[in-house]
Amino acid sequence: DPRRPPNSADLAGAFVFITITMNTYILNSPSSIAKTAYQKSPLTLEEQCNLLKSRGLIIDDIDYAISSLKQIGYYRLEAYALVFQEDTQKHIYRKNTDFKEIVNLYYFDRELRSILLGAIQSIEITLRTSFAYNLSCNYKDAFAHTKAEYFSNKEIKNKKGLSVHQYDALIDKLKYEYNESDEVFIDHFKNKYKNVNELPPIWMCTELMTLGELSKWIQAIKATKDKKEVADWFNIPLIAFASFLKNITVLRNLSAHHARVWNRVFSCNISTSFLEIDFFKNNLNKEEFIDTKRKNLYNRIVMIEYVLRQLNSPVKFISEIKDLIGRYNIPLESMGFPANYSEMQIWN
Repeated sequence: DPRRPPNSADLAGAFVFITITMNTYILNSPSSIAKTAYQKSPLTLEEQCNLLKSRGLIIDDIDYAISSLKQIGYYRLEAYALVFQEDTQKHIYRKNTDFKEIVNLYYFDRELRSILLGAIQSIEITLRTSFAYNLSCNYKDAFAHTKAEYFSNKEIKNKKGLSVHQYDALIDKLKYEYNESDEVFIDHFKNKYKNVNELPPIWMCTELMTLGELSKWIQAIKATKDKKEVADWFNIPLIAFASFLKNITVLRNLSAHHARVWNRVFSCNISTSFLEIDFFKNNLNKEEFIDTKRKNLYNRIVMIEYVLRQLNSPVKFISEIKDLIGRYNIPLESMGFPANYSEMQIWN
């Protein structure tokens, strides 16, 4: 339908959604699909409602539907609508599917992101503290981050595929953030101190780093002993720490930028080394380690809860997740929940 507003598959070029179960999708890239010019026209809110109804979606309350489309947007809701469609190419809905079910799923995901973000923020703050504390105390140096000898400077590829040196890229990015910052604490430092190191102390600089940048700094620490001390604060084996950093960074960014998370299949792995820890052995969905298409949210929830417990965090993460699940009728298998999850220790 050339008048249909675009969905996720439209913007993926040759990528198309293929239904493999009621609520799970994988992406294929068949080389036989040729790109075409984009010809779809924008639709008014009323036209969007009519289009949805023509595809079999029940809309009893037109005012509610228009209000929802106005607040959320057709395109964003389309990502949640896919799981209710029996034909995801023609976007035909299963019989008796109500518009309110789609909106309900959207609001579930929105609340879920808020819970995840609150928990990860608590972990992120401790991660900043651990990095700054261990590096500065180990070397008795408030400016340890400015000493190239403490970090790896191996050649790596950046996001553009260009070769850069690891430490050089990190320190240049940090200097840029420092020079561009309008934070009060940075202005105070610039006005009060002679900046012989070009940067403020490490505990100030960590506040200028994104979680992704902080993770890169930790990964770049040269001495295994230093890196292990950062990981020890979270009681995570060093061999699994990179996996932990990658997963919480991805999840944090998705949550912060309002992306769908509830049934997402993640690209980053969870290290099998976590299975050596009793908490994970008793609570993880082990199917993820067998089938790469099962890298769902559930095991990342378990990971976050484990770390919060190691930090004695007051965040009631699992309680909030349980409450959310109880208030919404959502297919938990699409989140990677094992059938017997309620019997697992973490949920009791």
